Amino acid sequence: MRYVCVAEEEIDVVSVGDRDKLTTLPTNPSARDRQRLQRTVASAIQQRASRGHKRSAPDDVKRSYKRRRAREDGEDSIERRHLHNDMERKRRMYLRDVFTKLRKLVPDVSDNKRAAKVRILRAAVSYLEHLNKVEADLSRLNAELCGRQKELSARLRELRVESAKLRGNVENSHSKKRIGSR
Repeated sequence: MRYVCVAEEEIDVVSVGDRDKLTTLPTNPSARDRQRLQRTVASAIQQRASRGHKRSAPDDVKRSYKRRRAREDGEDSIERRHLHNDMERKRRMYLRDVFTKLRKLVPDVSDNKRAAKVRILRAAVSYLEHLNKVEADLSRLNAELCGRQKELSARLRELRVESAKLRGNVENSHSKKRIGSR
């Protein structure tokens, strides 16, 4: 069995012995199973590290990082930290405002002033699914009504033609009666 350990943007694949015991990961392991799995992986990582497989940054990278940190510790660093804090504060305020607007638009949570973000998002998804269903139903109804409108328009044209023919026959019969009476 193989487990993946992610550290410092590098992925190390660790092979663990006793493949017969662990053929698959349990979908919902108990606390004891999790601890045993963690110990197994930790011991495999330690064994690998003791064999000299531990990866470390080169010394020149470490020194340049230390020099860079030394320069950043000055007044410039404080200014950058304040700028970062302000930007983060504005981002949080923006997100809070957006969630408030979304909460007001979603009927299930519009009355709940303290709704959790997850609750707002789930309610919004549910509401969008509902709106999509309503839109599909209305589109289907619209198509049916358009078809019915075409049928009725055609029937109206037929009735107008028939009415005109009847009027023409009635007028012709009235004019014949007038000619005959003179």
